[in-house]
Amino acid sequence: MDFELQEGGSIQLEDIPHFPDGSDPGGTIWENDPLLTPTYIQSLGIMLCETYAALHKRGVYFGQLHGADVHINAEGRLSLDPSGLTKEGSKEEDLLSLVSFLKLLLPDDSNDPAFPIVTEALSMTYPDAATLKSALITGKAKKVHASRRGVLGLLLCVFCLAGAILAVRLIPHRVVPVSANAEVDPGVIGVWIPMPENADEQAVADMYTRLAAGFERQYPGCGVNIRIYADDSFEDAIIRIGQEQQLPAVFMDTQNELVLARAADLSPLTSSLADHYITDMTAFSQSIPIGCSVPVLYYNAGSDIGQLEKNGSVRFDQLPSGTIFDSSVEALVAGQDTAQKTGDYFSAFLQDNSIPVLASSSLLPQVDGENTKAVQILPVSTDAGIALQYETFCVINDDATANDQRIGMLWLGYLLTEEAQEIMYTEHFGDLPLHRDAFKDTIKTHSALKPVESILKNGGDR
Repeated sequence: MDFELQEGGSIQLEDIPHFPDGSDPGGTIWENDPLLTPTYIQSLGIMLCETYAALHKRGVYFGQLHGADVHINAEGRLSLDPSGLTKEGSKEEDLLSLVSFLKLLLPDDSNDPAFPIVTEALSMTYPDAATLKSALITGKAKKVHASRRGVLGLLLCVFCLAGAILAVRLIPHRVVPVSANAEVDPGVIGVWIPMPENADEQAVADMYTRLAAGFERQYPGCGVNIRIYADDSFEDAIIRIGQEQQLPAVFMDTQNELVLARAADLSPLTSSLADHYITDMTAFSQSIPIGCSVPVLYYNAGSDIGQLEKNGSVRFDQLPSGTIFDSSVEALVAGQDTAQKTGDYFSAFLQDNSIPVLASSSLLPQVDGENTKAVQILPVSTDAGIALQYETFCVINDDATANDQRIGMLWLGYLLTEEAQEIMYTEHFGDLPLHRDAFKDTIKTHSALKPVESILKNGGDR
């Protein structure tokens, strides 16, 4: 059968399993309030793999999978919302999204026999839906031999597991945590931002205008109301927050203690993002970073420190004598347990770069222009490798309504996409994006940062 996307989003998918056939598709997975057990996730994953395999066979892709896309009717039949189907995509992207979706749903229930099978299956990447399905059934990603007995056994296993979808629905449900994939009612949330010191106000405003447009394009009906405060008025606004007509849902770019005291738990969001970024997002609970930098040695291009280079970097304990330590790397210096003092030295270095300075790579834009002829840089490594410094944090206000918190999670999730990270960092700031692909592209523009590619393989050392 030829696959066609019809006008208005209707489709011809008569022979693709688990898609709507004209009957009532039922409510979304959240509306059905399932008891999310490992066995349930195993059954759901297998059925979704069958659907994805049928789509991919016809060169059609689903893209990002959300809870609102998954429907289950009264008979326990699974169907997916076809409105997002596209011929632009890949099997790998679809399966990465599917695995992330199942990870988000999977509870920590080691007593369920399916738990070790599912957790092992979701810890890997897969080239196609058949291997993921096999891993969900057996716990091992290996080809299923097509013997008659094996096929009959596999079909029986799938039948029993698929039947669990209906059976589990009848168990009393639990409250589903707020997550990036939860359904939300359309609405506009407040987002508060302190203006960075010495920032170009118009550039910052233009950047957030583009980000808001991208967010509203991805989540129609949801929007953000951006309010940018000067540094000296941001804290006053927080103190008066109870007097505001509309509470903010998200605080951007701050580790302010008053903000953190109002922070909601972001664990469901960070667990769903962990596979896409160069750091372990699950290490954060109340605030998440959306940008990073690395410690860098800036020195005069005429200096003879070549003997210190090792694989394009210099070790912290081998820094040239007399190196001054900028306050932008204070956390790294403190973590190395040294007596070195930090201060605001970078501006002085730009005026007279005869003395090397250890500072953040986020300051790279300040050496553009004439200074680039006189300044060179080297990444600085430690026993743990090249360290990441997280520069920008976001939190969600626990005073916000439940729906505003859900939209806030969608907003933060969007800010961590490759599209948004390129807008924020590649185009405007000196910080490095955390998204793996955006990070990889960004460091290519600075040849001196080539050694930090190892972070992509080894993760970040905070």
